[in-house]
Amino acid sequence: MVRGVVRACVVLGLAGAFGAARAELSVKPRLSVSLEERYDDDVLFRDPAVTPIGAELMTKLIPKGGIQVRDRTLEADAWYAPDLQLRHFSGTFRIDHRAGLTLDKELSERLQLHAEGALWRVADPTSLPRVGVGRTLSPVLYGTGELGLVSRLTRRLSLDAEYRFEGARIYAPGFEPSQMHQPSAELLYRLTPRTTLGTEYRFQYFLYGPKQSVGHSPAALYRYRLSRQLTFTARGGAVWFQPVFGADGRTGVAPRVHLQLDRAVPGFDLGVQVGQDVLGATGFSDALWAQYASVYTAVRVSDPFRLYGAAYGYRNGDAPGGPAQWLGRLTTPSQGYGLGGGAEWRFDRNWMVQVQLDRVVQVANAPDLAVGAEANLSRNIAAVRLVVTPW
Repeated sequence: MVRGVVRACVVLGLAGAFGAARAELSVKPRLSVSLEERYDDDVLFRDPAVTPIGAELMTKLIPKGGIQVRDRTLEADAWYAPDLQLRHFSGTFRIDHRAGLTLDKELSERLQLHAEGALWRVADPTSLPRVGVGRTLSPVLYGTGELGLVSRLTRRLSLDAEYRFEGARIYAPGFEPSQMHQPSAELLYRLTPRTTLGTEYRFQYFLYGPKQSVGHSPAALYRYRLSRQLTFTARGGAVWFQPVFGADGRTGVAPRVHLQLDRAVPGFDLGVQVGQDVLGATGFSDALWAQYASVYTAVRVSDPFRLYGAAYGYRNGDAPGGPAQWLGRLTTPSQGYGLGGGAEWRFDRNWMVQVQLDRVVQVANAPDLAVGAEANLSRNIAAVRLVVTPW
């Protein structure tokens, strides 16, 4: 499933590399090593017989090795990072796994290829890149894949075609593998140097064990550059959701909205997102409607010092839902929020120290089959991390 997507991305990367001008090809190994001391009061660690302070203290060692390939028309990166964890009170040791690949290839002056794949095998679902995945205390396998072509048809008009994959598997009795296959096509027209208009059609195919359902979604896009560094994007439409096989007959239409504000200047980054959509590959359902909001900022105080922070919130329920669910009380399968921030000091070109604080709350109003109760994941994390990058 997920391995097939990652393997396809690797093949595309190798094909692009061999097709490039060999005289200009640059291949570099990459290596970083993180050593972290962590305080974590995850519900899994709140056993007075094992953790007398109501939390676990752990040491984490994360070597991250990879390769970088560059030439005039190609940028490709691949990496793998095992997460070695030693928990001091319980004396247990475990390894999580993360891997990724990105590829950008300029096929011609008017055609660009983008491919991306990532894979996580973790015992902590709140560490995944998408919130609300796996409302469980059990190990999770999660993967994503993207393959896209951008074609510049004229000076103002471009066509983007993309295929996206997501897959999740919770390793516990009673759960089935879940997948989402999502092809889409988007036509963009640059009306003015600041304004871009677009239209999109997106198809979604959801699977959860034997259950199958589909979603059809037309949408419109408006993008406006408020300044050279600040861009506002609005996307709106609807999702017509329909079960195909083995689902519960939840046919209906759900709104689709996404508002985004991005600012990127040297020394200051800002990102704000809010919206509602239909999502799949959660590990416990074929498809969910989801509402979300997030903000991220990072400020470089001086050349070696940087401060950063983030906050997010979400709520969701079985797709497609209705006004009573979207706007009513929070009687939904899952809801939660997260707060985090930290400081970074790069005291040498290859050495960096980070201090980070996080709070994560995830509440499930439906029982988790893996633990036999509501999977309420509430935790506070404090970490000090040393990062060495020799290559």
